[in-house]
Amino acid sequence: MVNDTPQNIVTVWGYLGVDSATYANYYEIESDNGWKDLINFLDVLNNDSESVEDVLNVDRHLWMLAFDNLLVNLDAPINFAHNYYLYQDNAGMFNPIVWDFNENFGVFSSLIGGSQLNISGLQQLDPYLNSASSNYPIISKVLSNSTYKKMYVAHMKTIMEDYFENDLYRTRAMEIQDIIDTEVQNDPNKFYTYSNFINNVDNSVGGGGPPGPMNQSILGIAELMDARVTYLNSLYDFQAISPTISELGQTPSSPSPNSEVFITANVSSANIVKLAYRRSVTKAFEKIEMFDDGNHGDGSGGDGIYGVSVSTGSSGFQYYIYAENDDAASFSPNRAAYEFYTLTVSGDLVINEFMASNETTATDSEGEYEDWIELYNNSEEAISLSGYFLSDDGDDLSQWSFPDTTISAKGYLIVWADNDEDQKGLHANFKLSGSGETIYLSNSDTTIIDEISYAEQTTDLSTGRYLNGTGPFVQMTPTFGGGNIDAITSVEDNQLELPSSYSLEQNYPNPFNPNTQIVVSIPASGMYTLRVFNVLGQEVAVLLSDQINAGTYTFDFDASNLHAGWQGLTSGIYFYNFSGNNFSQTKKMLLMK
Repeated sequence: MVNDTPQNIVTVWGYLGVDSATYANYYEIESDNGWKDLINFLDVLNNDSESVEDVLNVDRHLWMLAFDNLLVNLDAPINFAHNYYLYQDNAGMFNPIVWDFNENFGVFSSLIGGSQLNISGLQQLDPYLNSASSNYPIISKVLSNSTYKKMYVAHMKTIMEDYFENDLYRTRAMEIQDIIDTEVQNDPNKFYTYSNFINNVDNSVGGGGPPGPMNQSILGIAELMDARVTYLNSLYDFQAISPTISELGQTPSSPSPNSEVFITANVSSANIVKLAYRRSVTKAFEKIEMFDDGNHGDGSGGDGIYGVSVSTGSSGFQYYIYAENDDAASFSPNRAAYEFYTLTVSGDLVINEFMASNETTATDSEGEYEDWIELYNNSEEAISLSGYFLSDDGDDLSQWSFPDTTISAKGYLIVWADNDEDQKGLHANFKLSGSGETIYLSNSDTTIIDEISYAEQTTDLSTGRYLNGTGPFVQMTPTFGGGNIDAITSVEDNQLELPSSYSLEQNYPNPFNPNTQIVVSIPASGMYTLRVFNVLGQEVAVLLSDQINAGTYTFDFDASNLHAGWQGLTSGIYFYNFSGNNFSQTKKMLLMK
């Protein structure tokens, strides 16, 4: 964390030498140690910027810069040298954290070292603000790299397309306004009038606030952002033709553990195409070049299909595609690396489901709610587990060895992860962390045959494979000792008349209670998601997260079922988003009970 500091005392992410005392007036370390890592990070950024990806999550950093600049947050590191936050992840990289959301939309309107901006100045804020300033290595040392600059523009364009060009941000503002409308009307101490409150989404309102220097007019959100998006879209870098990425594929379609798989994509208008992949959520994405030469599972050379071979490892990997030309860049999926595709593999014996935060779901022989891990045998023959191991420690894969136990063909086996081996049944000598870690399943040679790295868990929801035994891991209603619930409740796949374009239909019926249907048309196979959100932007259901073929699909949404921890959704407005293969669309639906 960085303290309040005058701009002329310290640059934003500047390097001040090797003595940690030099930094003490400007930085606070919230952990027990970390000065050495922080100083090394600043040294690399400033003096060896070609190696910056070794110490900085550049993609996350670019998302932050794009967010702050697009939404005109000038009380942020793009303008101000104080109160920015960094944390170092398990991959050893520093990550920035966006802060002070209340200063978005030009609430703070002064440039450091300059004058206060008027409405036009805020609407036409330079997207590369301070990118040439030596006082801002946080920006200049990154955006001076042509690839990072194109990634930055691509991320800003994604935010614009997903929330502003479709007017979703204004719809959301009106919904929030409606939520607090009665309270605003009844507030005896408000500084602005109720009329100001109603009009301020679209237009600036006159002076208000407490007496004194805080008395000010407030810029209308739509007045700012509609003009800002128009301005940005008029700039050359935002009009440049970006590569198109479509028709992702893999060969073989069902790879085995520790085998080679070709990932392919149809890419046009690009001169560089890369696959970014990682084998664990705790790892950094590694980037490798894809080729259109006919030698990488990509068909014929020069046909616009790019490919690369990657080892599946023991449990597959997460990945996205990046492409650039001389002027612009593209990602697939658009929101990478926050969103990504998942390649899953499954052998005969797999980790099928687990629960790391169990309060009411299932009990062991002593009636205790403990963590548990479910194994599944995909094969037609029983498997002896004698000599196999389970572990949550990558440095000790033989942490817990199975006794003389057999798992039947197509059978399930529960191991309690409660560090209580004296109890009846299978009890491992470790517990699972609800905050996230990795589970390893190894054979007698301590060769990993399956593993799953997971993030923070939701109490009384499990994480399991969908499709059962073979698919990627998703959060679900627990199916302790049984087949995992289908994430897709109803699919109608018309392969006779394939759609020529993407479409997301309005749900029907709408309003609904409690069931409704959502129809999507997909012209190309690929990885797709269909998710439902409440008005606070919280995900309440995942109706699809899978690789599917071209066709027309119908999904049933039942608001009375348990969805992602939400039991019996209440009346109100909900949003559903369908995305994949460079397509993303959001629509609104109304639940009325």
